[in-house]
Amino acid sequence: MGTVTSNTDFYRTDVTKATPEELSSWWRRDWNGLFFPFKARLVRQVQGDKQDVLCFTLARAPQYGEFQVDLKYQLDLVWPDLPSTVQLATPDKPYGFIFLTEAWATKENAQLRHLGKDPNPNLLSLAETGGGKWPLSAMAELIRDLISGRVANKHLQAQLLELVREAFK
Repeated sequence: MGTVTSNTDFYRTDVTKATPEELSSWWRRDWNGLFFPFKARLVRQVQGDKQDVLCFTLARAPQYGEFQVDLKYQLDLVWPDLPSTVQLATPDKPYGFIFLTEAWATKENAQLRHLGKDPNPNLLSLAETGGGKWPLSAMAELIRDLISGRVANKHLQAQLLELVREAFK
């Protein structure tokens, strides 16, 4: 599937695409939690006053079948807004990113074992690489600002900024 990158410019990122291979860059938003980016295909979305259930398959593991999360009430499992984009998918562009937590993966791994679909599933291994775990790479800008604002020694500041650049590339 290739390496996925993150980008601070929303207009240079992918919203939804016709194929998962076309998804190459997700929008790196402000820090809000620890979520992993997955390429997903929208199956359907059921919205109502009491729910907003998103049904999807993982692009890297369609054999696992359909997963679902409630975008209103399962905020411990899914990030319901941008940079997640699968909720914006259309029939002609059904693929987008969905940002899910380790808790989601743990819960679904247990369900896959219980259903006999996989004796040893590891859904986190299906998260996209290269763009980092959100918001880990988003933290780079905040760390750079912190170093620039609090480290008076310019030589030390330059060394620390270089370390941050290397760590988050």
